[in-house]
Amino acid sequence: MSAVIAIGHEHDLAGFALAGVRVNRAFTRADILDAWNARDTDTGLAILSERAAEVLASELAAAPRVLTVVLP
Repeated sequence: MSAVIAIGHEHDLAGFALAGVRVNRAFTRADILDAWNARDTDTGLAILSERAAEVLASELAAAPRVLTVVLP
């Protein structure tokens, strides 16, 4: 089974932890990149804040096996 992660501001993602999602609280560019690079190799879904999606745009293009969802 693939892992699910969430990256972004704590206020946007807090509820996902209740569902077993590994939440990575990150807002700065460096924190977001660190969280992305620390993901498990079996990550299949990444839930991202808008800021995280902006920062990770090029990394996401290079990881086509990871489905991404950007929160509004």
